[in-house]
Amino acid sequence: MKAEAAPAKSGPSPLWPIMEKFVRDECEKLDRAQITPWAFLRAGPMRVKDFYGGEICYQGVGFAGSTRQVFWSRYIEPFLEDIAFRAVDHALRLSREKGVDPQRVLVETQGLLIGCSRKTFGRMAAIDLRLREPSLVDNPALRSTTREQQGMEQFISARINAELMALQAPKSSWKFANEWFREHPLIGWFITVVIALAGLLLRLLGIL
Repeated sequence: MKAEAAPAKSGPSPLWPIMEKFVRDECEKLDRAQITPWAFLRAGPMRVKDFYGGEICYQGVGFAGSTRQVFWSRYIEPFLEDIAFRAVDHALRLSREKGVDPQRVLVETQGLLIGCSRKTFGRMAAIDLRLREPSLVDNPALRSTTREQQGMEQFISARINAELMALQAPKSSWKFANEWFREHPLIGWFITVVIALAGLLLRLLGIL
């Protein structure tokens, strides 16, 4: 399952290939571990774990009632939310390490995550249709995932916007100094030594 998103018109950032692979791999792992097993529900037994470690197990049951409700009741969303958080953290970390504009990378990551969620819900809708008994439904069509998709896109956008606002917020002098010393450890160490020696000298002279 490949996550797709269009890079910015000005061209992708240097971190686009890395983030595209990160999100694509995470979504593929999610598909194989949490969605594909449901396709074999009728063959049973079917066992998966929810995001919180609880076991979901079915054998010899149809895809209706509580079984279908479990599948669509925030079963997959916590996994997608976790991918979003880790992808954003990964994007920010790489941006700092590689000296790339983090805002640009975050916007690209947002598109990748939205593409991943759309494919995830599309895959779930396809399995839902496959498992339903056509004779028991009036219109055996794909279930709409608009509500789930809108909720996930809002979650992703909120996560990205929070980081973009933090990047644009003015830094306090103390925070700026801490970051400067962290980025220039040798100079910071030298200044610390000079201050310590100056204090020692003043004590020896009886000034302090």
